[in-house]
Amino acid sequence: MKRVLRLHRSVWLFGLMAACGGKADRKAESLPVGGAAPVASAGQAGTSTETAGAPAVAGSRSAGMPPSPNEGGAGDAGAAGENASGDGGQAGTTSWTPDAPRSLTAVAKAPEWYGKDETQAQGLLIAPDGRVFFETTNKIYEIAGVQVRDYLTDVETQAAVGNQDGYGFGGLGFDQQGTLYATYGGSMIRSSAPHQLELWRAEVGSAMAPALSLSVLGQDDVLASSTDGMWRVTAQTTATLLKSFSPLDEPCVFPKVSLAASGTFMVLRDCASKRVERGHFDGAAVLDLGTWFDGTFSPSGTASPVDFLCGTSDLQGGFYLTVRANKTKQLYHLTESATESTGVSEIAVTPSLDDAAAMADDSQAFHGCNITAAPGGVIYLQSSMELWKLAVQP
Repeated sequence: MKRVLRLHRSVWLFGLMAACGGKADRKAESLPVGGAAPVASAGQAGTSTETAGAPAVAGSRSAGMPPSPNEGGAGDAGAAGENASGDGGQAGTTSWTPDAPRSLTAVAKAPEWYGKDETQAQGLLIAPDGRVFFETTNKIYEIAGVQVRDYLTDVETQAAVGNQDGYGFGGLGFDQQGTLYATYGGSMIRSSAPHQLELWRAEVGSAMAPALSLSVLGQDDVLASSTDGMWRVTAQTTATLLKSFSPLDEPCVFPKVSLAASGTFMVLRDCASKRVERGHFDGAAVLDLGTWFDGTFSPSGTASPVDFLCGTSDLQGGFYLTVRANKTKQLYHLTESATESTGVSEIAVTPSLDDAAAMADDSQAFHGCNITAAPGGVIYLQSSMELWKLAVQP
């Protein structure tokens, strides 16, 4: 079963490369390129407790992962600020809104994960100090300006946790002290510096489906998700919150959980999905988990079949979601109570995601993606071949 799950995580990238023709000699030079300049601190989340109440989210993945990572693999990655609206001078002191137009620039081009199914892009994450992290199944990277450098490798990690029967990195998250948490197979590690790590918890989650999505609630307090459920993990305990996510009749099964500071979370699957789910975590239990959008999406009033590609929580509340409909890819912002006709705002992106894909000579760009939000309205988007930055237009 483990080999089947690992194969599944590589299938979509193999198909992606076939569609792209395996090209590495792209025309990305025509794209605007900007360095990943340091962004303001993501704020400090309050220390979580084991009592009920909306959790303070210090960092989370896509996706898918991440998110994130992340996460998300991994689900999303977004780091919440000191309050639900995101701190760091964002709430009430800026002129931009979550649906403000964004300018799209390429931050890193042709990174080494492209073209290697064993290094499938898994998740994306913003550290509390503004550094950008992303992961593949066998490596965690750190972005410095336009330079991509190794942060942790599978060789280093296996020395600490042992061989995980073919599984690699899955979920990513940061606590407010800047400690990185990551899953590697069925274990969870911590790291505070490049190429340094320690085994934090062994055998987290299910042995059949290692946790692929993390949301860090506080120091040594993590929400972990996989196909086999959701757990709250501390240094001493693992509490089962959900025994399984509902099955989907489609190839994408690994859940990417995006947790907002309010406790509301969004669930997508690990590649283009036909359904979005929503639930609430009150600090002790998962409540009201169910379908949010299913198969169609009609913010403009005209329903059409769609694929939901990737999503993340917004530091100011709500979520960002990329959608493909009628062969066009678009970015949206959703409030936490959105319906198909209310609370959904389309975000104008220049150049558009489709135009950027064409200029990069990558027709499948953004089909499999990870996304995370940073302070100041900045959004980072990871496609198969690039890392992108979306900044609020002046």
